[in-house]
Amino acid sequence: MKEITGSYYYLDDEILSSDEFDFQFLSSGVNVYEVLRFINAVPIFFEEHFKRLLNSAEGNKLCHSVNKQFLLKNILELLKHNSATRGNIKIVLHAEKNSNCELYIYQTPHFYPSDEDYAHGVKIVSLNEGRPDPNLKTWRPHFKETVYNLKKALNAYEILLVDKGFVREGSQSNFFAIYQNKVMTAPANAVLRGVTREIVFQICREENINIEEADFSMADLLRAQAAFLTGTSPGILPISLVDDHPFPPAHPILKILLEKYNEIIQKHINKLQ
Repeated sequence: MKEITGSYYYLDDEILSSDEFDFQFLSSGVNVYEVLRFINAVPIFFEEHFKRLLNSAEGNKLCHSVNKQFLLKNILELLKHNSATRGNIKIVLHAEKNSNCELYIYQTPHFYPSDEDYAHGVKIVSLNEGRPDPNLKTWRPHFKETVYNLKKALNAYEILLVDKGFVREGSQSNFFAIYQNKVMTAPANAVLRGVTREIVFQICREENINIEEADFSMADLLRAQAAFLTGTSPGILPISLVDDHPFPPAHPILKILLEKYNEIIQKHINKLQ
């Protein structure tokens, strides 16, 4: 799996050639990270990602004195050097034992769902697995490899984590189910609180859509009318199949969420351009 794209990357405040990039640092020490999507060279929801990066760093007792304006400036400079207008940026805080923190900023490969995926939904498969620290975004190479191989073997877009019998989240996404006129998702303390997840809560509040955080099992999920994923790359993405159980990709609530989310993205881009 390729880790970096683009001709340049940042290490602390120095811009370097990607030929010098050694991804082995991700296999040692402690690494906390964020992945941001950029559209028209605008980092989407930068503030929200920055706050979560600091939260993960603090939770891992890692350096977290990163200056927000410094980070944003270097992201924009990197996109300019790479002549990049669309894709994903990864920010990694790395520390070996008893060493100072290093800050990596680089473009990383991305895969965005197709128009057909949004129209017809995607297939996901369940896996009995939980996160050791759900609220902290920490790099786990073995877990990443396991998920990659499973998705490839089963031709699945995403893996749905089921912990102690309860539906939690995707390996790189948050998971929602729709029951009648209510949206359900796992409790905040049991999952990584994704930036797009929070946008869904915002839209539901503004549109008077009932949304609830609660434990629910796979058997409970099978009674849902629809299901969807949220994440940096997919945004809000309908699900057509969980294991062998089909879900209709079209639902009135899901349609509202998709429309409002796209409006928020466009306003964000217009504001920062």
